[in-house]
Amino acid sequence: MKLKRFNLYFNFEKAGYYALIALIVVGFFCNLAVSAERGEIISADTNFQFYGGSNFHSFQGRINKFKGFIFSDSKDVKNVNYIQLEFDPFSFSTQNTARDENMRKVLSSSVVQFRSTNVLLSHDGAFVDITGRLIIKNVSKRVVFTALLSKPSAKTVKATGSFWIKLSDYNLKPQAPGFIRLNDKVQVKFQVVSTWPH
Repeated sequence: MKLKRFNLYFNFEKAGYYALIALIVVGFFCNLAVSAERGEIISADTNFQFYGGSNFHSFQGRINKFKGFIFSDSKDVKNVNYIQLEFDPFSFSTQNTARDENMRKVLSSSVVQFRSTNVLLSHDGAFVDITGRLIIKNVSKRVVFTALLSKPSAKTVKATGSFWIKLSDYNLKPQAPGFIRLNDKVQVKFQVVSTWPH
């Protein structure tokens, strides 16, 4: 019986030790998060447009509601290491009521998200190669694209570029009359302006 009590006491000691280590580790990463510089997407200066079509016509649209952040190890734009974006699917608009209603039904209520996995700037800082995961209706796919980088002011940074997605990759099947064949590829063009620490 004494041996069992000793083991119980020892286990609490051991648990306390690991809890202390866990707190130190969590504190370390919290300090990293606090020390990281963060810029916020400026909606008024940012735009996302998409282009698609069928065997009969082409169309374009825009995303009207979104939010996002850019993170960096320092105030130098060359040290950007993470980009996070979220899009409201109900704000996707092509200015065609029937098409937009169909599109929103296909996307349902799921938030469209982008999370970068790698951000690599060119030596002169003029371009940035971005790799990340685009998540639509809980389907995550890898996307890779290059953006032109500039600083409109000391307080802002701008990235301009485009990339392609395949609707079938995300199990998206917009409805259309039998004689219309929708293109599987959609191009997304963007101009993202973010605040920047200075």
